[in-house]
Amino acid sequence: MGFFSKLFSKNNDWTRNELAALVRSLEAVANSDGNYDNKEYEYIFDKMNELNTIPWNSQTEVKSFQDKMKSLDTDDLIVILEAMTDDKKQIVADTFLELSLIDGVLSKDELFFQTVFLKTIGFKNF
Repeated sequence: MGFFSKLFSKNNDWTRNELAALVRSLEAVANSDGNYDNKEYEYIFDKMNELNTIPWNSQTEVKSFQDKMKSLDTDDLIVILEAMTDDKKQIVADTFLELSLIDGVLSKDELFFQTVFLKTIGFKNF
């Protein structure tokens, strides 16, 4: 996993809300070019599992997390991600870019979406 797994391992204190917001925003990135494919789905699932250090104690917890993810609208995502530390925002930015490159093409739509979204949550390292 290389660079990104080392970066993630240093920031393993993600709350369920942060994780849900990250996953929903990654889904939005994947959809921004109009082609949310299996590679992108697998990437998002892998990153979710990589950052989730709180064990699932029951199917009820998993269902609750899924419900939380589904309930988040764009404003919720922005509020949650904006409150993250700069290190976590860097992970969000790096994950967005890595996800966009997984299919071998970084579209203008993906790049525009990422830029606007990251500026909105207060990411400063452009």
